[in-house]
Amino acid sequence: MTIHDVSYTLLNGWSLNEKHAKWSIGPESSVEINCDSVLQQGGYAWVTIYFDIYIPRSRSGRRVSFGSAGIQLTSKQCYSRTGQRATIQIPENNILEGRIAIDINLEAVESPKEAGESEDIRRLGIQITNVTLDDADNHYSRKKILAMAGKLASEVIAGDRLNVDPWNNILDLANLIEERVNSRTPFALVRVGDGEGRLLGYPHFFSRAEVIRECITYQYGTAAVEELNRSCVPDAIDSGVRQLCSLIRQSLTNADAVGIPMPIHFDIGADPDKVNGIAGFASAVLSAVASCPHIDQHHIFDTYIFPEMYRRGLLVDALRAASHISLISHTDLRAQLAPQFGVRDMAFYKIPGHQTFMASDEAQFPVFWKTIVSRIVVPFQGSVFLVGAGYLGKVYCDVIKQRGGIALDVGSLFDGWSGLGRVDPNEHQSLRL
Repeated sequence: MTIHDVSYTLLNGWSLNEKHAKWSIGPESSVEINCDSVLQQGGYAWVTIYFDIYIPRSRSGRRVSFGSAGIQLTSKQCYSRTGQRATIQIPENNILEGRIAIDINLEAVESPKEAGESEDIRRLGIQITNVTLDDADNHYSRKKILAMAGKLASEVIAGDRLNVDPWNNILDLANLIEERVNSRTPFALVRVGDGEGRLLGYPHFFSRAEVIRECITYQYGTAAVEELNRSCVPDAIDSGVRQLCSLIRQSLTNADAVGIPMPIHFDIGADPDKVNGIAGFASAVLSAVASCPHIDQHHIFDTYIFPEMYRRGLLVDALRAASHISLISHTDLRAQLAPQFGVRDMAFYKIPGHQTFMASDEAQFPVFWKTIVSRIVVPFQGSVFLVGAGYLGKVYCDVIKQRGGIALDVGSLFDGWSGLGRVDPNEHQSLRL
């Protein structure tokens, strides 16, 4: 199930100023993808273009469309300048002599000079950072694995009541948390999604290049890769990724409850972007099942359950007996959350934000997370921690439980609360504090 990095040639509408990662200029540009060395004769292909995009700070987002032979094939609304990608299904008759011509159209915006950001008068578009190709046979192989994971989630884990409504057991989780808080019983709930799935699927389902690009660089930035390369460990990147995978697996093995993608998330249809993205979901399900045979079926929940739990007031209710709550997140929200939870005594552990969406000065991985672990103090058995720290949040939850606390991996709920971080939770105003 290898995805191939392929070469490409910039055609019309690109800047001549940059040596590498040139900007497209104006609303229209084109690029030619060379797929002759990897594409089988006949059939069609899925091309994924990774890119950065210029969005004036005065705008919330910008739309870009991709097409071929005068036909628009996909479009994407981008809310962040970096770390974007678009997957394009290319019809067979658009593949000519092992080459694919891609047309790029952008929503017109002002130049950086007109936006008051710099002296650059060019109307910047996108910078292509990488292009990959997934041929039809390989693509359907990946879809087959998704179907297997979806069936596993449906028949083995979720049961009939969760196949349509992934939050059907939300009251069960509220009662479980409330019981553990009242009894002050050490407890950890960790969640896995597509990012953790990609890491846990390395190297069997996901290549080194995919994991570096879509997990390590995506969440921790290029500085994390540079830091790994500076270490004296042979093949430091492979070693670092495997260490992170091992820590996540350990947190699953030691957890009392888990959040996984429920069957409804495997309704991929024909959208190639979803096929590639949900491959991580499939790996997450398979890894969770393998790591958590001890967990009762009634302690398995949807990976996105916490935002809905908060909206319904159930998270606040479940923690009403808590006398102390600690937060592990990128933003200190003690002043806003203390009155909601009725708690005066709160602690805060600041972690670097998501590099793609917050451009923090420091990355959690591969070094800083150890400092966080050394700082975590559980003031008494049964003290509650709300954790939103990406992949390493699972590790912190494991540490907290081992030290006697109650750890809830609420994840990007912190982004929704603060209005900072990942885009998806930021779009839900109902979460904002």
